[in-house]
Amino acid sequence: MSEDENRIEEEIDLHQDEDYETDTMTEEDFESDEDSIFENRFEYTESLLKELYTGMLKWDKRRRVNSIIIYVLLTANIIMNIIFIIMGNYGLVPLLIISVILLGIVFGFRFFEPIILSKNVVKSYRKQYGKDMDVFITFTEDYMTMHDISMGVTQQSSIPYSRITNVHESENFIVLRMDKRQVMSVYKKGFTKGTLEDFRVFIFDKMKELND
Repeated sequence: MSEDENRIEEEIDLHQDEDYETDTMTEEDFESDEDSIFENRFEYTESLLKELYTGMLKWDKRRRVNSIIIYVLLTANIIMNIIFIIMGNYGLVPLLIISVILLGIVFGFRFFEPIILSKNVVKSYRKQYGKDMDVFITFTEDYMTMHDISMGVTQQSSIPYSRITNVHESENFIVLRMDKRQVMSVYKKGFTKGTLEDFRVFIFDKMKELND
C-alpha cells in the first residue's frame, strides 16, 4: 500500500488516535443522548467510502502538488522525446514509449485509488465483523463524539469543535477535517436528531465563533 493510501486511511480512521479512550458497548447502549443537538447514523457502504476517499484525495493539498509535479515532469519528458525523435534521434523511441506508459499508469492509479481503498476497507470490516462499518455520531453544544456500533466501541473522549480546521462537502457527506489527519464524516441523509440545514448553520457558526 502506498504512502498516500496509508495516510488517507489514517484520516478516515478515528479509532487509532492515542488521545481517545474506548469502551466496549452493545448496540442497545447507543441510544439518543438528551444533551445532543444533532445525531447522525449510517453505514459506510462501498459506494459511500469511494465517494469519501475521492473527496479526501482531492482535498489533500500535498497529494495534489505531488501529482502536478509528476504529471509535469512526465509530460515534459514526453514532449522533449517527441521533439528529438522528429529531429532524427530515433534511439529515444523506447524512452518515449516508457514515459507514455508511466503517465498512463499514474493517471490510472489516481483514478482507481478510491475504488481500491473502499474495497479494501469494506472487505476488511465484513471479514472481521460480518457487516459494514456502522457509525453513530452525536453533537452537543461543546463536543462531538463518534461511536462505532459494528465494533461495539464508543470513543469516550469527546472532540471539541476547536479541532476542526476545514469543512468540505460532497454529494452525500459533510466532512469535518481536523488536525492529526483526521476527519468526522457526517452523512447528509443520516440525521436521526436535527436536520441537515440546521447542522450546516450550527457547524459554521461554531467555526466562526472559535475563529473570532
